[in-house]
Amino acid sequence: MTSKSDIFDLFYSKQDVVRGGGGKIKSKMTRKNPSLSEIQKMENHVRDNKLLFNYFEKLRTRDPKIAPPPRPS
Repeated sequence: MTSKSDIFDLFYSKQDVVRGGGGKIKSKMTRKNPSLSEIQKMENHVRDNKLLFNYFEKLRTRDPKIAPPPRPS
């Protein structure tokens, strides 16, 4: 069964980043670019569950320039 965490992981992932001057490596949540086939596959899995489908659509249409929502637990 698909969960909100699976949907979130389709669109977002952690990426290691370093500031311009160097320093410690930190993790930052960034937007991924899933393929069209991955998106369609997930959409087919969640289509029957209205709550999951609404969450999927919210993340799919979310502006990639703004910060990601908190990861569901």
